[in-house]
Formats: sequence, structure tokens, C-alpha cells
Amino acid sequence: MNYEEASLERKLILIDEINPNGKKIIGVRPKKFDTHFEYEFGEDWEGFMNALDINRSELFETNNPKKIPQLLFRGQEKKEYELLPSAFRNLNPDIIKVLMAGHGDYEGVESDGFINFIEGMNAIGLHIEPESFEYINQLSDEKKGYSSAKFGDYAHGKMLKDLALAQHYGVPTRLLDFTLNPLVALFFATQGITSSQSKGNIGIWVIPEKLIEVVNEKKFVERIFVNGFQNRNMVAQKGLFINYIEKRGAEPNLYVDDKIKTLDQYLLSDLSDNQRQIVDERIGKPMLFTLSHCGEREITRYLDLININWTTIQPDLDGVKKEVERRKRKRLCY
Repeated sequence: MNYEEASLERKLILIDEINPNGKKIIGVRPKKFDTHFEYEFGEDWEGFMNALDINRSELFETNNPKKIPQLLFRGQEKKEYELLPSAFRNLNPDIIKVLMAGHGDYEGVESDGFINFIEGMNAIGLHIEPESFEYINQLSDEKKGYSSAKFGDYAHGKMLKDLALAQHYGVPTRLLDFTLNPLVALFFATQGITSSQSKGNIGIWVIPEKLIEVVNEKKFVERIFVNGFQNRNMVAQKGLFINYIEKRGAEPNLYVDDKIKTLDQYLLSDLSDNQRQIVDERIGKPMLFTLSHCGEREITRYLDLININWTTIQPDLDGVKKEVERRKRKRLCY
């Protein structure tokens, strides 16, 4: 019997207990919200680092001492930033209504940027997935950017790998970047802090991969990996992407209060009774670890010590350039 065929009782046995009740991690108990647990470390940068250390933290423990849970990490400069894809932030109500109706009018939202990215890749002779090439070729020049007639063919199959590359290079898309390495997430969370006097808190989101798998049994959510031959940066960063917006994005369970749900909202809503029991008793909610910006200097020193920098996570000349600029900026900060 495989996992999909197993009864609820069997699944509860097969799935390791990760964090169903919001366990204490490095002495910190979380605040419990409807869609996540929040672990606040204040100015305790050492405790925060220990919480993300696989050799020290209860985060990486389950009821099975032989297994370490697979976790996905995302670093953000401000803890208040929502888990919402870049293409769908700050949309006005009229656009939201169009999306909810399934008309697929994504002009200025997503597909125009993706089409320009693919055309640019093609112009410099880079590999393009057949689905992407077919999609841009079926659009007339007048319809590039919105194509309501053909939008059902968008964002599927191997096209998602090209969409992931576009996201990686800063094109707004429906995808959210994650990494399997908490230190890479920490690096990205601290890069935008330009002053030792900066106010606010960084946030590291942690999502059990098993939660993605369980939710995907009943509704759409998927992980996307980019092959190493397509992009060495993704290998160095141990990167992957999460997509929870299917094709036109017209599914009713994608919206709440006339807004697109954030990823944490989406994962915890509209679950079946069995799924809810598995989440409540075995897996737990997404987690958000926060630290004051005043701990950035110590975090940066530690990451420098273990060689987590632009040169190692983006091993090309652009990464070298970014690292030179980063070191200059950090010297000015301190």
C-alpha cells in the first residue's frame, strides 16, 4: 500500500510528528495564529541562529530520531511581508475581480513580463522549453501581454521551469522563491538592511515539505525545481519555487475578502477533515522566525565566516560584482 492509498489511521502512523502544537524552539514558545506559528527572538541573534542550526534546534527534530524533516525556507527583510507572489501584490480591486471571473486579463500583471523574458532568452540563443515557445508564438503582437483567449495554455508543464527562471531574475510571476538551506534564506533576509540603526525585524518563513504534499492531494500546489544545467545559481542556492495559482487563477478557494490568499492562508484553508487532522496532529502550520534588524551585523559576520555570500550563491561575474558592492556597502554601514 502506498501513501496515497493509505487510510487516515495509517497516514497518521506514516507521517512523522513535526510541529503540530507549536513546540518550544531554543527556549522560545511561538505566538499562535490561524495560519502560522511565529517565533519572536527580539534582539537575541545567537538564539535565532541556533533555531536555524540543524545540529542544535528542535526545529529539525521529529518523534522519529532517525529522520530529519524536509523544510523549505524563505528569507524576507521585513517580517510583515506577506507570502504573496510578486505579480499579485498591490493589485487594485478591479483587476482582482477580473481574475476571479476567470477572464485571464493579466496585462501588466504577469504574462507580459514573462513573454518579454522568453523573447530575450531566444534572442541570445538560450534554451527555451517547447511549451513556452509555442505559447509566445501563438499570440499576435497586439495580444501579447494579455491573451484571454489562450490564457488556459499558460503556466503549465515545462513552461513552469522558464517561469521559475524569470522569477529568479526578477520578473514578477506567480511563483514564490524558497530554498532548502536556512543560511541562504538568512543571507537574502539581511541584504536589504543598509544601516546598523535600521528599525524592524527580518523574517524567515519555514514550511514543512510534507504540508505541501498533504495539501496537494485535494487542491493545487506544486514545487518547481530548475535543473542545474539551466542555472548554476539555483544549485548553489538550493533553490526551488512554490506555485499555488493554477492557470487562470479563477479557483474560488484562491480568494478571501476579494484578495488573493497568501500561501500560508491557502495551505491552511479548505482542508478536508482528514487533511485537517493530519495537519493538526502530525505536521503543524508554517512557521515564521523573526529577529530585530539590530542583529544584522552579527548575522553578516557569521555568514561571511562560513562563506555564504554573493560569490558562492551566485557563482558568476554578476555575483562577484554584487559581492564587491555588498562589502563596500557593509563597510560604510559599520
